[in-house]
Amino acid sequence: MASLEEIIAQISEEDYLHDPIQFIIDSDLRIVSIPGRGVVAGVVGDKNINRINFQMNRYYNGFDMSKFTTRINYINSKKILNYYSVTDMTIEDDLIYFTWLVESDALAYSGTLTFAISMFLADESGKLLQAFNTSDDGKLTVLSGIQVEDHVNDVQKTITDRNENFKKTGVALISMLAVGMEAQKEHAKNIASQVAMASANGALNPAYSYMNNNGRNLGLGLVYGVLSMQQSAYNAGFALGQAAVRGERAGQQSHSPSKATYQSGIWLGEGMINGCRDIATKVFSTGKKLGTGIVDSVSEAMQSAEDIFDSTVDVAPVITPVVDLTDIQTGAARITSMFNNPSVTPMTNIRAISGMTNNRQNGNNEDVVNAINGLKKSIGNTGNIYNNISGITYDNGSAVSEAIETLVRAAKIERRR
Repeated sequence: MASLEEIIAQISEEDYLHDPIQFIIDSDLRIVSIPGRGVVAGVVGDKNINRINFQMNRYYNGFDMSKFTTRINYINSKKILNYYSVTDMTIEDDLIYFTWLVESDALAYSGTLTFAISMFLADESGKLLQAFNTSDDGKLTVLSGIQVEDHVNDVQKTITDRNENFKKTGVALISMLAVGMEAQKEHAKNIASQVAMASANGALNPAYSYMNNNGRNLGLGLVYGVLSMQQSAYNAGFALGQAAVRGERAGQQSHSPSKATYQSGIWLGEGMINGCRDIATKVFSTGKKLGTGIVDSVSEAMQSAEDIFDSTVDVAPVITPVVDLTDIQTGAARITSMFNNPSVTPMTNIRAISGMTNNRQNGNNEDVVNAINGLKKSIGNTGNIYNNISGITYDNGSAVSEAIETLVRAAKIERRR
Protein backbone atom coordinates (compact mmCIF):
# COMPACT_ATOMS: atom_id res chain seq x y z
CA MET A 1 0.00 0.00 0.00
CA ALA A 2 1.38 3.43 -0.99
CA SER A 3 2.22 5.89 1.76
CA LEU A 4 0.56 9.28 2.10
CA GLU A 5 3.68 11.06 0.80
CA GLU A 6 3.75 8.85 -2.32
CA ILE A 7 0.05 9.51 -3.01
CA ILE A 8 0.55 13.30 -2.65
CA ALA A 9 3.63 13.18 -4.91
CA GLN A 10 1.72 11.18 -7.52
CA ILE A 11 -1.21 13.62 -7.43
CA SER A 12 1.19 16.58 -7.75
CA GLU A 13 2.99 15.03 -10.73
CA GLU A 14 -0.24 14.30 -12.58
CA ASP A 15 -1.84 17.64 -11.74
CA TYR A 16 0.72 19.62 -13.77
CA LEU A 17 -1.20 18.57 -16.89
CA HIS A 18 -4.13 20.71 -15.74
CA ASP A 19 -2.17 23.91 -15.29
CA PRO A 20 -4.44 26.93 -15.74
CA ILE A 21 -2.20 28.26 -18.52
CA GLN A 22 -3.05 26.03 -21.50
CA PHE A 23 -1.90 26.34 -25.11
CA ILE A 24 -4.92 25.33 -27.25
CA ILE A 25 -4.20 23.60 -30.58
CA ASP A 26 -6.80 24.41 -33.25
CA SER A 27 -6.76 21.37 -35.53
CA ASP A 28 -8.71 23.12 -38.26
CA LEU A 29 -6.79 26.40 -38.38
CA ARG A 30 -3.49 24.64 -37.63
CA ILE A 31 -2.49 27.30 -35.11
CA VAL A 32 -1.68 27.31 -31.41
CA SER A 33 -3.43 29.89 -29.24
CA ILE A 34 -0.98 31.29 -26.69
CA PRO A 35 -2.46 32.82 -23.49
CA GLY A 36 -1.17 36.19 -22.37
CA ARG A 37 0.63 34.80 -19.33
CA GLY A 38 2.33 32.12 -21.38
CA VAL A 39 4.30 34.23 -23.84
CA VAL A 40 7.50 33.99 -21.78
CA ALA A 41 9.29 30.70 -22.38
CA GLY A 42 11.92 31.44 -19.73
CA VAL A 43 15.17 33.27 -19.07
CA VAL A 44 18.57 32.59 -20.60
CA GLY A 45 20.22 29.93 -18.45
CA ASP A 46 17.03 28.07 -17.49
CA LYS A 47 17.09 24.32 -17.99
CA ASN A 48 14.26 21.78 -17.73
CA ILE A 49 12.28 24.01 -15.37
CA ASN A 50 9.72 25.63 -17.68
CA ARG A 51 6.84 23.42 -18.71
CA ILE A 52 4.35 24.41 -21.43
CA ASN A 53 0.94 22.69 -21.40
CA PHE A 54 -0.88 21.80 -24.62
CA GLN A 55 -4.48 20.72 -25.20
CA MET A 56 -6.23 19.54 -28.38
CA ASN A 57 -9.15 17.43 -29.58
CA ARG A 58 -8.49 13.72 -29.59
CA TYR A 59 -10.06 13.10 -33.00
CA TYR A 60 -9.32 14.91 -36.23
CA ASN A 61 -11.18 13.87 -39.40
CA GLY A 62 -11.96 10.55 -37.77
CA PHE A 63 -8.33 9.81 -36.82
CA ASP A 64 -7.34 9.18 -33.20
CA MET A 65 -4.47 11.65 -32.69
CA SER A 66 -3.47 10.03 -29.40
CA LYS A 67 -1.91 7.21 -31.44
CA PHE A 68 0.42 9.63 -33.22
CA THR A 69 4.00 10.26 -32.16
CA THR A 70 4.16 13.90 -31.08
CA ARG A 71 7.10 16.33 -31.24
CA ILE A 72 7.58 20.04 -30.68
CA ASN A 73 9.93 21.45 -33.33
CA TYR A 74 11.59 24.75 -32.36
CA ILE A 75 14.10 27.34 -33.51
CA ASN A 76 15.92 29.53 -30.99
CA SER A 77 16.87 33.17 -31.60
CA LYS A 78 20.18 32.12 -33.21
CA LYS A 79 18.30 30.04 -35.84
CA ILE A 80 19.42 26.72 -34.34
CA LEU A 81 16.83 23.97 -34.89
CA ASN A 82 15.90 21.12 -32.59
CA TYR A 83 12.86 19.17 -31.39
CA TYR A 84 11.37 17.84 -28.17
CA SER A 85 9.74 14.38 -28.02
CA VAL A 86 6.51 14.31 -26.01
CA THR A 87 6.52 11.55 -23.36
CA ASP A 88 3.51 12.39 -21.15
CA MET A 89 0.50 12.41 -23.51
CA THR A 90 -2.73 11.83 -21.53
CA ILE A 91 -6.27 11.22 -22.76
CA GLU A 92 -9.29 12.59 -20.91
CA ASP A 93 -12.65 12.12 -22.59
CA ASP A 94 -12.19 13.57 -26.09
CA LEU A 95 -9.20 15.75 -25.22
CA ILE A 96 -5.47 15.15 -25.36
CA TYR A 97 -3.07 16.73 -22.85
CA PHE A 98 0.70 16.82 -23.11
CA THR A 99 3.58 19.14 -22.10
CA TRP A 100 6.85 20.52 -23.41
CA LEU A 101 9.66 20.61 -20.84
CA VAL A 102 11.81 23.37 -22.36
CA GLU A 103 15.48 22.42 -22.54
CA SER A 104 18.46 24.77 -22.16
CA ASP A 105 19.34 24.97 -25.88
CA ALA A 106 15.95 26.55 -26.60
CA LEU A 107 16.71 29.21 -23.97
CA ALA A 108 20.42 29.64 -24.74
CA TYR A 109 19.92 33.11 -26.28
CA SER A 110 17.52 35.92 -25.55
CA GLY A 111 15.02 36.82 -28.25
CA THR A 112 12.22 34.96 -30.02
CA LEU A 113 11.66 31.21 -29.70
CA THR A 114 9.56 29.85 -32.58
CA PHE A 115 7.80 26.48 -32.32
CA ALA A 116 5.34 24.20 -34.13
CA ILE A 117 3.58 20.90 -33.33
CA SER A 118 4.44 17.83 -35.40
CA MET A 119 2.44 14.57 -35.10
CA PHE A 120 3.08 11.54 -37.32
CA LEU A 121 2.27 7.87 -37.64
CA ALA A 122 4.65 5.22 -39.06
CA ASP A 123 4.44 1.48 -39.57
CA GLU A 124 6.77 -1.08 -38.04
CA SER A 125 9.27 -0.58 -40.84
CA GLY A 126 9.51 3.10 -40.11
CA LYS A 127 7.65 4.16 -43.22
CA LEU A 128 5.75 7.41 -42.72
CA LEU A 129 2.02 6.84 -43.04
CA GLN A 130 0.39 10.02 -41.76
CA ALA A 131 1.56 13.44 -40.56
CA PHE A 132 -0.08 16.43 -38.87
CA ASN A 133 1.64 19.82 -38.41
CA THR A 134 0.77 23.28 -37.14
CA SER A 135 2.07 26.51 -38.64
CA ASP A 136 5.16 28.28 -37.33
CA ASP A 137 3.12 31.15 -35.89
CA GLY A 138 3.99 30.03 -32.36
CA LYS A 139 6.22 32.77 -30.95
CA LEU A 140 7.57 32.87 -27.39
CA THR A 141 9.94 35.31 -25.69
CA VAL A 142 13.24 34.38 -24.05
CA LEU A 143 14.39 36.99 -21.55
CA SER A 144 18.02 37.85 -20.89
CA GLY A 145 19.52 37.24 -17.47
CA ILE A 146 22.82 37.51 -15.63
CA GLN A 147 24.97 34.39 -15.70
CA VAL A 148 28.28 34.22 -13.84
CA GLU A 149 29.35 30.79 -15.04
CA ASP A 150 31.42 30.23 -18.15
CA HIS A 151 29.29 29.65 -21.26
CA VAL A 152 32.07 28.58 -23.57
CA ASN A 153 30.84 24.98 -23.46
CA ASP A 154 27.14 25.76 -23.78
CA VAL A 155 26.80 23.92 -27.05
CA GLN A 156 28.81 21.01 -25.75
CA LYS A 157 26.55 20.85 -22.70
CA THR A 158 23.54 20.98 -24.99
CA ILE A 159 24.85 18.04 -26.97
CA THR A 160 25.62 16.20 -23.72
CA ASP A 161 22.13 16.91 -22.48
CA ARG A 162 20.81 15.20 -25.59
CA ASN A 163 22.71 12.03 -24.97
CA GLU A 164 19.58 10.26 -23.83
CA ASN A 165 17.72 11.42 -26.92
CA PHE A 166 20.57 10.22 -29.10
CA LYS A 167 20.55 6.88 -27.35
CA LYS A 168 16.80 6.57 -27.76
CA THR A 169 17.02 7.47 -31.41
CA GLY A 170 19.85 5.01 -31.99
CA VAL A 171 18.04 2.24 -30.19
CA ALA A 172 14.87 2.96 -32.14
CA LEU A 173 16.81 2.96 -35.42
CA ILE A 174 18.49 -0.37 -34.67
CA SER A 175 15.24 -1.81 -33.40
CA MET A 176 13.38 -0.75 -36.53
CA LEU A 177 16.18 -2.19 -38.64
CA ALA A 178 16.00 -5.45 -36.73
CA VAL A 179 12.21 -5.49 -37.02
CA GLY A 180 12.44 -4.85 -40.74
CA MET A 181 14.97 -7.59 -41.21
CA GLU A 182 12.93 -9.96 -39.08
CA ALA A 183 9.79 -9.11 -41.04
CA GLN A 184 11.58 -9.83 -44.27
CA LYS A 185 13.17 -13.03 -43.04
CA GLU A 186 10.70 -15.34 -44.69
CA HIS A 187 10.75 -13.18 -47.79
CA ALA A 188 14.55 -13.43 -47.88
CA LYS A 189 14.29 -17.22 -47.59
CA ASN A 190 11.89 -17.32 -50.47
CA ILE A 191 14.16 -15.11 -52.52
CA ALA A 192 17.10 -17.35 -51.71
CA SER A 193 15.13 -20.39 -52.77
CA GLN A 194 14.12 -18.65 -55.96
CA VAL A 195 17.73 -17.74 -56.59
CA ALA A 196 18.78 -21.32 -56.11
CA MET A 197 16.04 -22.54 -58.36
CA ALA A 198 16.82 -19.89 -60.93
CA SER A 199 20.45 -20.87 -60.83
CA ALA A 200 19.48 -24.44 -61.47
CA ASN A 201 17.16 -23.40 -64.27
CA GLY A 202 19.60 -20.86 -65.72
CA ALA A 203 17.30 -17.90 -64.93
CA LEU A 204 19.55 -15.96 -62.50
CA ASN A 205 19.13 -12.50 -64.00
CA PRO A 206 15.52 -11.76 -62.89
CA ALA A 207 16.25 -12.92 -59.33
CA TYR A 208 19.42 -10.86 -59.27
CA SER A 209 17.54 -7.76 -60.35
CA TYR A 210 14.88 -8.36 -57.72
CA MET A 211 17.43 -8.77 -54.92
CA ASN A 212 19.39 -5.78 -56.21
CA ASN A 213 16.33 -3.55 -56.04
CA ASN A 214 15.49 -4.70 -52.51
CA GLY A 215 19.06 -4.15 -51.35
CA ARG A 216 19.10 -0.73 -52.98
CA ASN A 217 15.87 0.22 -51.25
CA LEU A 218 17.27 -0.93 -47.90
CA GLY A 219 20.41 1.16 -48.40
CA LEU A 220 18.47 4.21 -49.57
CA GLY A 221 16.23 3.98 -46.55
CA LEU A 222 19.26 4.08 -44.26
CA VAL A 223 20.82 6.94 -46.26
CA TYR A 224 17.62 8.98 -46.16
CA GLY A 225 17.38 8.44 -42.43
CA VAL A 226 20.92 9.71 -41.90
CA LEU A 227 20.42 12.65 -44.27
CA SER A 228 17.29 13.67 -42.42
CA MET A 229 19.48 14.44 -39.38
CA GLN A 230 22.23 16.13 -41.40
CA GLN A 231 21.00 19.69 -40.84
CA SER A 232 20.57 19.15 -37.11
CA ALA A 233 24.08 17.70 -36.84
CA TYR A 234 25.48 20.61 -38.89
CA ASN A 235 23.71 23.18 -36.72
CA ALA A 236 24.97 21.59 -33.53
CA GLY A 237 28.54 21.46 -34.85
CA PHE A 238 28.34 25.03 -36.14
CA ALA A 239 27.13 26.30 -32.78
CA LEU A 240 29.87 24.34 -31.02
CA GLY A 241 32.52 25.92 -33.26
CA GLN A 242 31.19 29.42 -32.64
CA ALA A 243 31.13 28.89 -28.89
CA ALA A 244 34.68 27.53 -28.96
CA VAL A 245 35.94 30.59 -30.90
CA ARG A 246 34.18 32.93 -28.49
CA GLY A 247 35.71 31.14 -25.53
CA GLU A 248 39.16 31.20 -27.07
CA ARG A 249 38.93 34.91 -27.76
CA ALA A 250 37.65 35.61 -24.25
CA GLY A 251 40.34 33.69 -22.41
CA GLN A 252 43.31 33.71 -24.84
CA GLN A 253 46.50 33.54 -22.83
CA SER A 254 48.61 31.57 -25.31
CA HIS A 255 51.84 33.02 -26.71
CA SER A 256 51.68 30.84 -29.81
CA PRO A 257 50.42 32.52 -32.99
CA SER A 258 47.05 31.53 -34.38
CA LYS A 259 45.18 32.33 -37.54
CA ALA A 260 42.70 34.51 -35.68
CA THR A 261 45.38 36.57 -33.88
CA TYR A 262 47.50 36.60 -37.05
CA GLN A 263 44.60 38.14 -38.97
CA SER A 264 44.01 40.60 -36.11
CA GLY A 265 47.67 41.60 -36.32
CA ILE A 266 47.35 42.14 -40.08
CA TRP A 267 44.29 44.31 -39.55
CA LEU A 268 46.15 46.30 -36.85
CA GLY A 269 49.13 46.88 -39.15
CA GLU A 270 46.92 47.85 -42.09
CA GLY A 271 45.04 50.25 -39.83
CA MET A 272 48.32 51.91 -38.78
CA ILE A 273 49.50 52.13 -42.42
CA ASN A 274 46.21 53.65 -43.54
CA GLY A 275 46.33 56.08 -40.64
CA CYS A 276 49.89 57.15 -41.53
CA ARG A 277 48.89 57.59 -45.18
CA ASP A 278 45.89 59.67 -44.22
CA ILE A 279 47.95 61.92 -41.93
CA ALA A 280 50.93 62.22 -44.32
CA THR A 281 49.09 64.65 -46.61
CA LYS A 282 48.05 66.79 -43.65
CA VAL A 283 51.64 66.81 -42.28
CA PHE A 284 53.02 67.79 -45.71
CA SER A 285 50.43 70.55 -46.11
CA THR A 286 51.09 71.88 -42.61
CA GLY A 287 54.88 71.81 -43.14
CA LYS A 288 54.51 73.59 -46.48
CA LYS A 289 52.36 76.29 -44.89
CA LEU A 290 54.90 76.64 -42.07
CA GLY A 291 57.83 77.04 -44.51
CA THR A 292 55.91 79.52 -46.66
CA GLY A 293 55.00 81.53 -43.57
CA ILE A 294 58.63 81.62 -42.41
CA VAL A 295 59.85 82.81 -45.82
CA ASP A 296 57.13 85.47 -46.02
CA SER A 297 57.93 86.68 -42.49
CA VAL A 298 61.67 86.93 -43.18
CA SER A 299 61.02 88.76 -46.46
CA GLU A 300 58.70 91.23 -44.75
CA ALA A 301 61.25 91.81 -41.95
CA MET A 302 64.07 92.45 -44.44
CA GLN A 303 61.89 94.80 -46.45
CA SER A 304 60.98 96.71 -43.30
CA ALA A 305 64.65 96.94 -42.29
CA GLU A 306 65.56 98.22 -45.76
CA ASP A 307 62.82 100.87 -45.59
CA ILE A 308 63.99 102.00 -42.15
CA PHE A 309 67.63 102.09 -43.29
CA ASP A 310 66.79 104.12 -46.40
CA SER A 311 64.74 106.63 -44.39
CA THR A 312 67.20 107.16 -41.50
CA VAL A 313 70.76 106.55 -42.81
CA ASP A 314 72.65 108.79 -45.28
CA VAL A 315 74.72 106.39 -47.33
CA ALA A 316 76.52 109.23 -49.23
CA PRO A 317 77.69 111.69 -46.56
CA VAL A 318 79.29 114.99 -47.57
CA ILE A 319 82.22 116.00 -45.36
CA THR A 320 82.95 119.73 -45.42
CA PRO A 321 86.36 120.52 -43.88
CA VAL A 322 86.70 123.64 -41.73
CA VAL A 323 90.13 125.28 -41.68
CA ASP A 324 91.07 127.76 -38.96
CA LEU A 325 92.98 130.55 -40.80
CA THR A 326 93.29 132.93 -37.85
CA ASP A 327 96.94 132.13 -37.11
CA ILE A 328 97.79 132.18 -40.84
CA GLN A 329 96.26 135.58 -41.24
CA THR A 330 98.19 136.87 -38.19
CA GLY A 331 101.46 135.41 -39.48
CA ALA A 332 100.87 136.87 -42.93
CA ALA A 333 100.33 140.33 -41.37
CA ARG A 334 103.62 140.08 -39.50
CA ILE A 335 105.44 139.09 -42.69
CA THR A 336 103.89 142.02 -44.48
CA SER A 337 105.06 144.38 -41.72
CA MET A 338 108.58 143.01 -42.03
CA PHE A 339 108.61 143.79 -45.75
CA ASN A 340 107.42 147.27 -45.04
CA ASN A 341 110.53 147.87 -42.90
CA PRO A 342 112.98 150.11 -44.94
CA SER A 343 115.90 148.10 -43.78
CA VAL A 344 114.44 144.96 -45.12
CA THR A 345 113.34 145.25 -48.73
CA PRO A 346 112.27 142.30 -50.87
CA MET A 347 115.29 142.46 -53.03
CA THR A 348 117.59 142.84 -50.04
CA ASN A 349 116.16 139.79 -48.38
CA ILE A 350 116.16 137.83 -51.58
CA ARG A 351 119.82 138.66 -52.17
CA ALA A 352 120.59 137.81 -48.58
CA ILE A 353 118.82 134.51 -48.89
CA SER A 354 120.56 133.80 -52.19
CA GLY A 355 123.91 134.72 -50.69
CA MET A 356 123.40 132.54 -47.72
CA THR A 357 122.45 129.74 -50.00
CA ASN A 358 125.53 130.23 -52.08
CA ASN A 359 127.72 130.46 -49.02
CA ARG A 360 126.33 127.23 -47.78
CA GLN A 361 126.35 125.47 -51.08
CA ASN A 362 129.58 123.75 -50.37
CA GLY A 363 129.02 123.60 -46.66
CA ASN A 364 127.87 120.57 -44.62
CA ASN A 365 124.05 120.79 -44.49
CA GLU A 366 123.46 117.10 -44.97
CA ASP A 367 121.88 116.74 -41.50
CA VAL A 368 119.31 119.35 -42.31
CA VAL A 369 118.41 117.71 -45.63
CA ASN A 370 118.09 114.29 -44.03
CA ALA A 371 115.88 115.63 -41.28
CA ILE A 372 113.67 117.40 -43.79
CA ASN A 373 113.44 114.27 -45.99
CA GLY A 374 112.56 112.16 -42.97
CA LEU A 375 109.96 114.67 -41.96
CA LYS A 376 108.58 114.67 -45.46
CA LYS A 377 108.22 110.89 -45.47
CA SER A 378 106.43 110.91 -42.13
CA ILE A 379 104.15 113.66 -43.31
CA GLY A 380 103.50 111.78 -46.61
CA ASN A 381 102.43 108.63 -44.76
CA THR A 382 99.94 110.41 -42.57
CA GLY A 383 97.99 112.23 -45.30
CA ASN A 384 96.95 115.80 -44.71
CA ILE A 385 98.56 116.84 -41.42
CA TYR A 386 98.02 120.19 -39.86
CA ASN A 387 101.30 121.70 -38.48
CA ASN A 388 101.80 124.56 -36.11
CA ILE A 389 104.99 126.61 -36.16
CA SER A 390 105.25 129.75 -34.06
CA GLY A 391 101.48 129.95 -33.84
CA ILE A 392 100.92 129.38 -37.60
CA THR A 393 98.73 126.34 -38.46
CA TYR A 394 98.88 125.00 -42.03
CA ASP A 395 98.10 121.88 -44.14
CA ASN A 396 101.20 119.99 -45.22
CA GLY A 397 99.84 119.45 -48.74
CA SER A 398 98.95 123.04 -49.55
CA ALA A 399 100.84 125.87 -51.31
CA VAL A 400 101.16 127.63 -47.99
CA SER A 401 103.16 124.66 -46.74
CA GLU A 402 105.79 125.11 -49.45
CA ALA A 403 106.15 128.80 -48.72
CA ILE A 404 106.41 128.19 -45.03
CA GLU A 405 109.05 125.50 -45.54
CA THR A 406 111.16 127.93 -47.61
CA LEU A 407 110.93 130.62 -44.95
CA VAL A 408 111.78 128.18 -42.19
CA ARG A 409 114.79 126.92 -44.10
CA ALA A 410 115.99 130.50 -44.63
CA ALA A 411 115.43 131.42 -41.01
CA LYS A 412 117.50 128.44 -39.83
CA ILE A 413 120.35 129.36 -42.11
CA GLU A 414 120.19 132.91 -40.99
CA ARG A 415 120.43 131.97 -37.34
CA ARG A 416 123.47 129.83 -37.97
CA ARG A 417 125.30 132.69 -39.48
